[in-house]
Amino acid sequence: MKVVFAYLADHASKTDTGKLNILGMFSQINGTSLPVVLQHAVLVVKAAREPGDLAGEYTTRLVMIGPGGSELYPAEFPIEIDPCVADAAEIDFIIEMGGIKFEEFGSYTFQIMIAHDLLASVPFRVINTLEPR
Repeated sequence: MKVVFAYLADHASKTDTGKLNILGMFSQINGTSLPVVLQHAVLVVKAAREPGDLAGEYTTRLVMIGPGGSELYPAEFPIEIDPCVADAAEIDFIIEMGGIKFEEFGSYTFQIMIAHDLLASVPFRVINTLEPR
């Protein structure tokens, strides 16, 4: 699989007809003091299938990399590519998140891995809005 796009957003949904709706895309989280808490967000990924991608269940790993390079909030969950839709050109992932605490300002990255292969990296920043830029 290869990534078509990956975004952080406030909300996302998929309609019964397969349309992907994304609302409030962002790459910066503002705060005035630490910790900064992100109450709710979604990570939205559209991936395109490539020749040789097989149907089946895969382990998906999501991890946030902090400013110092440390792994924060690692999570694993299964995804299943149904054999009935194995030939579908694109697959959408909507990953709901909430209550994430940022203990320092700086640059972060969400990484999504499927079967130990990096599928997407989504960089973002947590900034102090009281400091001059």
